[in-house]
Amino acid sequence: MNAGMPALETAPSLRQEDSREWAGQMVESVTGECLLLERLETVLLEQREAVRCDDLEALEDGTHAARKILRTLAAARRRRETLLELGTGDPRLPLAQLETTGLRPTPEFLEARQRLQGTAQRVSLALAINRRLLEEASRSTDRGVRALLGETPHRVASRYAESTVPGRSLDGGRHLNRQV
Repeated sequence: MNAGMPALETAPSLRQEDSREWAGQMVESVTGECLLLERLETVLLEQREAVRCDDLEALEDGTHAARKILRTLAAARRRRETLLELGTGDPRLPLAQLETTGLRPTPEFLEARQRLQGTAQRVSLALAINRRLLEEASRSTDRGVRALLGETPHRVASRYAESTVPGRSLDGGRHLNRQV
């Protein structure tokens, strides 16, 4: 430890007793964000399984769960920004740059920050994989519907350019009944 640098507990704009509370709240904030990201990672894995099994209900449930987690995560990030503004004066200070303010993070904070960074990287990768899988599933579904209707991609696209005749169906009267 660097003797010339104050500890995280001595945030510059806080009294000594308040700075210890601030440091504890920073650890809680970062840990809370990490837990939310871990939950999001679980939901993304469940969504991936739902796509694999063609389980639309599970996919929709996962989408709603992910939205809820993302809203909660946004609130957690606002809390962290408020704490950073209180302790460092900069609400947008990246956690990796906390040491540049002259503060020396506690071991608990360093561990929480490292865990958050690792989890964020995994979630970012899981999001990219899910995005690709969902795009491919969407394209497959489009192709499947076109095949079911006896259409080729070229014929489907060209029908949108055709002029419509009143009372005449563009698909020749064929419809997909999703109620069956």
